[in-house]
Amino acid sequence: LGAEILHIDAPQIVSLMPSVSPLSGQRNITVTGFRFHSQNSRMCLFGKLSSPAEVLTSSLIFCTTPAHSQGLYDFQLFDRKNASSNKLSILYTDVEEIFEIQPSISLLSGGSLITLFGATIP
Repeated sequence: LGAEILHIDAPQIVSLMPSVSPLSGQRNITVTGFRFHSQNSRMCLFGKLSSPAEVLTSSLIFCTTPAHSQGLYDFQLFDRKNASSNKLSILYTDVEEIFEIQPSISLLSGGSLITLFGATIP
């Protein structure tokens, strides 16, 4: 009846840089991808904890990690209506500088054992 329905596809995440955060949080994360629509209020979801997203362009977002317990968590973007169509992982650790991750590749299904080599910076 003359009404238009606006359909906005869910955002797609391509990368997180860096993909490691200290347990205390406060690490600035750059998120790249596409369909980051600025008209929607975006949030970054780190496991079950969230922080506001700063949408810079339709393919670039900044987030700041909240404090979190140690572990590997799903990272996703969401707003009032849409969650990102995929998830990436972010590692919370007390290791402040990671030199190497072995192996450097894994199965898409996950469950691979990885070893981190790094140092704690006081």
